[in-house]
Amino acid sequence: MFEWLLGRRNKRPPIQRKTEVEAIAKGASNELFGALDEAFSVRVRPAANRLWNKFVEVMDDPVEQAAAATLTDHFGETYRDFVNELPFFHERMESDLLELLSDWLKTADVIGVGDDFRALITKRVADVRNELFLKSTAYLANKNPT
Repeated sequence: MFEWLLGRRNKRPPIQRKTEVEAIAKGASNELFGALDEAFSVRVRPAANRLWNKFVEVMDDPVEQAAAATLTDHFGETYRDFVNELPFFHERMESDLLELLSDWLKTADVIGVGDDFRALITKRVADVRNELFLKSTAYLANKNPT
């Protein structure tokens, strides 16, 4: 006799369910981005800074400069070695981030954004690699005695 009452009580209005799902999705995406930002600041930025500092150190090293036939040779070789290191840097950083964020990647897969999250990781690491490339090119342009 009261089935209609029980059935109605168990159902939520569609608008309320949609709002709840959106809130859960927004919370999950905020957590994913927060985890990526934290892993990035702990692993990628310090490694990029170390790589950059080593490049500058070698470029400015008077012993290395004296050992080269010319300053142009020294700067060119150092720049070439640095640029050749960037793809390896990218691979290591991407691999490290995927390992650090493995639990978050599982969560992203469950909510259906795993591929997008992996693509974002790749893009963020590529952005740092490109930033290092551009900085090194500008540094070389300012150093090269032509």
